[in-house]
Amino acid sequence: MRDGVAVIVLASPPVNALTHALRVELDRLLDQLAVRDDVMAVSITGEGDTFCAGVDVRQMDKLDDAPSLRTICQKIENLPMPVIVGLRGMVLSGGVELALAAHYRLAEATCKLAMPEASLGLLSPAGATQRLPRLVGAASALDMLLGGRPVTAEQAKLSGLIDGIVTGGIRAATLQFAEHLITHNSPLRRVRDMTKGLRDPKYFDVVAKARKTAGRDPLRVKSLYVDAVEAAAMLPFDIGIEFEEDRWQQSLADPQSTALRRLFAAEHQLPTDMVTRDAETRRRVLGPKAQDILKRLRRSQVLAAEMMFAMGRSKGAIDAVMIDYGFAQGHFGAEPERVSLQDRTEITERLIGAIAGEGGRILQEGLARRAADIDAVAVIGMGFPRWHSGPMHAAREIGIVHLREKMRDWQVESPVWTVPRMMDEAAKYLMGFDAISVQRP
Repeated sequence: MRDGVAVIVLASPPVNALTHALRVELDRLLDQLAVRDDVMAVSITGEGDTFCAGVDVRQMDKLDDAPSLRTICQKIENLPMPVIVGLRGMVLSGGVELALAAHYRLAEATCKLAMPEASLGLLSPAGATQRLPRLVGAASALDMLLGGRPVTAEQAKLSGLIDGIVTGGIRAATLQFAEHLITHNSPLRRVRDMTKGLRDPKYFDVVAKARKTAGRDPLRVKSLYVDAVEAAAMLPFDIGIEFEEDRWQQSLADPQSTALRRLFAAEHQLPTDMVTRDAETRRRVLGPKAQDILKRLRRSQVLAAEMMFAMGRSKGAIDAVMIDYGFAQGHFGAEPERVSLQDRTEITERLIGAIAGEGGRILQEGLARRAADIDAVAVIGMGFPRWHSGPMHAAREIGIVHLREKMRDWQVESPVWTVPRMMDEAAKYLMGFDAISVQRP
């Protein structure tokens, strides 16, 4: 407590992630503040270099464990005294949702805010699709929610996302602002009650345009975002929150999200002898071991495509299936053709079977310890579609037992479809290749 201001500091190193333990403690404090008569304002900041980087992606499946982030945001918004958040560093996802639930938002000049959940196949779970359009309108909200690109403090100020940019220490500035609100008996200004962004005459035109674009996007969650932002202008806030929660659960259950979150974890856990980052561009650079793996995966893909062509499949059909699956281009560079569902299925299974089979041999030889490492190399190096998480996970999507039986028939046509011993092992487990961990020699 500082002169009637309750000072809350998030401290969950290194980036103040909204772990379950932090949510439990924050929920407890909010309940206490709601019934105290000596609290006239609340300041929330973060310890260290960032306010809050959201929820640990590894805990996404447990985000609804009580207290949920949605509940905490509602409690912040419904406190009977003004709540001010002070933002600094890279504020991501759940950190942005906490800020939206507050009544006032300040940020340091170097602060950036981003909502990258769509890249993980997830809808934001705690009110962003309903609060953000009320503040900034449909165009800015959809750009932030669908694009995931960071918004600078200056951009956030211009759009109305934040109320001010501070030049000194963010905690001191937040306290000073809280004292100003107390002195002037300022209103709570709940975002849920705002309508400025919803009154944009082009709101539904923006939504309609975004819906067409999202319909062509391979990430299914983007259409859910458009639906939720449209609902913000059509439904009462509380009903809109329920609408968002339903779409959040839908996105969480989508196999695309499972694949994307798995890949995200794999990319961030890749051994340093497999991948590094270029000091200037920050792009991932595959090391010699990963390059060897990549060459073998590419070779299996090339051999499978060439064998199918030799067996009578047209170049246009093979390329069409690869592009439809998510590759930037086909193997042959041919004009894509119309392909029947049956042929599409077989071409896809032959391609994935060849690449995953080679991945199984790579595991057998100990060149990679986990299937997820192979998948990350495939996505980074050969443009394998992210939403399939890589060839090893894609084999599980198809069904490893089913794919193995097909490959046993195809391996008489070419060694590229030879079933590796590791595939027999993976077929025993629900998690497929992910259930197997190999100790390197």
